[in-house]
Amino acid sequence: MENRKLTWKEKYQLSLNEYFTLKEIMQLRDCGKSSAIAIREKAIDYCIINDYEVGTRKILAEAVFEVTQKDTEFYYDKMMLETLSELSYSINEENLSEKLYDAMNKKKGYS
Repeated sequence: MENRKLTWKEKYQLSLNEYFTLKEIMQLRDCGKSSAIAIREKAIDYCIINDYEVGTRKILAEAVFEVTQKDTEFYYDKMMLETLSELSYSINEENLSEKLYDAMNKKKGYS
């Protein structure tokens, strides 16, 4: 199975979950299994200290956010930056295409 990096939009959508599996922590944080286990263990400690339920397979998203200091708002902001960047690139590419088209027409004497 291929482990591709998630886009910020996909990470934002994932961050909306109430609970995360180990695999989801790995995807959300772009980390390996050992780092995800360390995050999960710290999140379990957070849950125990704050009297939150601790599941066997999934961990409370709030606990993961507290441990990593990255919450849904962080992923939303990154998603918006990614979207604006793509939009800006698209606009620049479109302007470049128009400029190349105009330059070609001038060279051919069509202006």
